[in-house]
Amino acid sequence: MNVPASRPSSGQYRLPRWRYTYIATYTGGVIDPLSLLIGAGLVGGGWVLGRFGSRPAKKAAQATALCGCGHDLAVHDRDAGACHGETFRKIGNGLKAWVPCPCRRYTGPIPLEEFFTPPSLPPTP
Repeated sequence: MNVPASRPSSGQYRLPRWRYTYIATYTGGVIDPLSLLIGAGLVGGGWVLGRFGSRPAKKAAQATALCGCGHDLAVHDRDAGACHGETFRKIGNGLKAWVPCPCRRYTGPIPLEEFFTPPSLPPTP
């Protein structure tokens, strides 16, 4: 009997070389369904927590005593009453600049300390 040269002489059939090297080196492509379900669950759970989860309450800002010009008492001079603040205004042709506040005296609420305690004076000699 004549045996071809590509077949082993021991009688066992051997796979072609391209077939077993391809099977042994293949590493990607298929993702199992369990991993897909776990990933989808994590994404969905994160979305639900972000959408409907509780957020920390914002702290209420303390109300400051504002003048009619929008600046507080600290920007106004106590003796002269003039405002030292500046406002950002248009000056023409789309240009903007800082200009002095036109306020002449503080018109906002007066702090309680000025009602109940007299201003401290230096001692007289």
